[in-house]
Amino acid sequence: MTLKELKRLMLQKWRWLLIIPAVTAVSVLFFASLKEDEYVSDTTIFTGIASGYRIAGDNNEANNIGAENAFGNLMGLLKARDTQAEVIIRLLARHLMLKEPDPKVLSEENYERLNELLPEDLRKKLTGNTLEQTIANITAYHKANNENEIARLLISNDPVYSYDALSNLSAYREGQSEMVRLEYSSNDPAVSQHTLAILTDVFVRKHKNLFDGRTETVIAFFDEATREAQDRLKAAEQKLLEFNKANRIVDYEEAIATTSAEKNTIFESLNNLEMEYAGAFATQKAAEQNLKKRGISNLQSQEILRLKNRLADVSNQISELEMLHKTEGKDNTAKIAELKRQEAQISENLRSTIDIYYSNTTSANGIPIDNMLDEYVRSTILVEQLKSQLNQMRKQKAAFVAEYEKLVPLGADVRTIRREIEVAEQEYLSQLDGLKQSLLTKQNLELASQVKVLDPPNYPTSSSSSRMLPLLVLFGFFGSMFLTGMGIVAKDMLDSSLRSPSLAAKITKYPVLGVMPKLDNLSKKQLAEAKRVEDHLARQLLLKFHQKQGKTPFIVGVLSAHSGEGKSTVSTALADNLNSLGIEALALFPESHAKKLTTSSNTKLYAPSQGIAPSVTFADLTGTKISTHSIVLVEFPAVLDHAYPVSLLQHLDLIMLTVRANRSWQQADKNVFESIQQLTAAPIEVVLNGVAMDYLEDFVGTQHVKPVSENEAVRTTSKAPQTEVQDQWEGGAVLTPDRT
Repeated sequence: MTLKELKRLMLQKWRWLLIIPAVTAVSVLFFASLKEDEYVSDTTIFTGIASGYRIAGDNNEANNIGAENAFGNLMGLLKARDTQAEVIIRLLARHLMLKEPDPKVLSEENYERLNELLPEDLRKKLTGNTLEQTIANITAYHKANNENEIARLLISNDPVYSYDALSNLSAYREGQSEMVRLEYSSNDPAVSQHTLAILTDVFVRKHKNLFDGRTETVIAFFDEATREAQDRLKAAEQKLLEFNKANRIVDYEEAIATTSAEKNTIFESLNNLEMEYAGAFATQKAAEQNLKKRGISNLQSQEILRLKNRLADVSNQISELEMLHKTEGKDNTAKIAELKRQEAQISENLRSTIDIYYSNTTSANGIPIDNMLDEYVRSTILVEQLKSQLNQMRKQKAAFVAEYEKLVPLGADVRTIRREIEVAEQEYLSQLDGLKQSLLTKQNLELASQVKVLDPPNYPTSSSSSRMLPLLVLFGFFGSMFLTGMGIVAKDMLDSSLRSPSLAAKITKYPVLGVMPKLDNLSKKQLAEAKRVEDHLARQLLLKFHQKQGKTPFIVGVLSAHSGEGKSTVSTALADNLNSLGIEALALFPESHAKKLTTSSNTKLYAPSQGIAPSVTFADLTGTKISTHSIVLVEFPAVLDHAYPVSLLQHLDLIMLTVRANRSWQQADKNVFESIQQLTAAPIEVVLNGVAMDYLEDFVGTQHVKPVSENEAVRTTSKAPQTEVQDQWEGGAVLTPDRT
């Protein structure tokens, strides 16, 4: 369908394009006025699902699937039955606390309705001294019985205190942001605001509890496991401490290493000391032998022995004190100095005693032995000192060997205890790391999913219906106009009728010779246009006549498939028009039209049944010669409804196929005229009858003509017939006069 055809179709149906949208708009206005006013309150919540800070994880990259799932969870929590029940109970508790209507909390109409919903004794029973107490009373009463007044109220269709009322809640994500917009509508602006405020409070709390509960079990598990691991670690460490105390060990590895090192040192020192003692003892014996050779034979006297023993005792004490100073770090400097002084004194006394003993036993002529005595005394002192040190060293060797032999068997016990400590420590650290991760996860969830109310619910000052009514009316008007237009276009596209000349030529496969318009309810301008169309048809017929090179008469057969196609109208109009132009034209009608028209010199009747026989001429049918006429128009009976003069087909020069514009071209039409075309050499051309005025322009063009008078138009379009016979169109419409 072209734009021109669409425009023409819309102009034809303009009344429907205005009436239906107007009725729709009035209906919308009427039904909207019957509906209660709706007040919409809204709020915006920031979820922080995608961009919330995370202690662990990537704070820059958001997981789209995870974010979509999180938003889905938010929507589910908002519309959960438990959430809605708590909201309704809290709203009801706030309203029960009112002593009188308050427009900022509850309108007077809803206040009175609340008093009717719940009996007075029940209201008194549920109302507490505080809001929280009232909420607790209503909750307990609701849970006590599923058939009580509160339970029935929640599942009713009450506009304020029911699940059905909360179905007016709209929650949606704003674009790709992290904002969730909530809208709630009610017949009371205060109810809309307070319901939404209570809903956001309940939602934020439940959302927080939901996220906290996800990690509480894990945290409790790791907390208990950590405490148990810590107790096991402390028990193992205490066991090691008791073991060290029992065995007087500070550090086993250090103790065993120190003992081993000192044992080796003592063995080495003892070996060296024994060698040194052996040398000193040999020196002493040599000095003693020399003195004996010199006459000092009684070196073993009592005084000398006493001094030697005394010297040995002092030297032994000095060795012990020096050893204690070296091993235990005791400060014995003064005592050691005093003992060394005594040692020197005893050495001097020993020398003097030996010297006196020598003077008493040797003459004045004896040999001097001072050097020998000094050497003897020194060697004696050294031997005694080394002997004392050797004794102390042997004692230390025995002590260290005993200590080493004691420590060696304890190594296995120490390693066992330390393995217990290591295992307990690893378990403790592992459980501690799990506890840390679970705490971080909990904190991460809290930080990443903090729900905050950005815009608190507003108090609506005007109803949504008043704001939406103009839009609804406009939408209803233009929407119905669009749908009506689409329906008209669809109906036109599904219409299989031959309504226009171009479509008739395309469907029938025959050229269109001319058209005849609808003649009912025409204006003066349209009547003039109809006259011009008839003239055009007459001129087209004259062109066909002159193409026969003046051969007369020019015989035209006017045929149709069914009765009521307008053959009589076309024949009469053409005959009158041609005669007015000075062309002798004769119109032949079947004798069945005798009662419908008055015969004249230009109008004759014939019997179609006589034309069935072969070799029948027009003179045989009419009883007169037709050669005196230039053009003869012969109307045939409907070829699908009646018998028609087949023998006349071979005498025709042109066949005018008259077809109603409001009917479809069927296979029977196609078949019958294909058969007729095989019996005659005359071409078949279509005259489309009852064409809408809008399609005439496509066939005869546009001309600005002066409108003729209605009487003249009627005279020119229907001169001949004296009786009015109307074609019956499909759908019962009366269109054009017809002689058939």
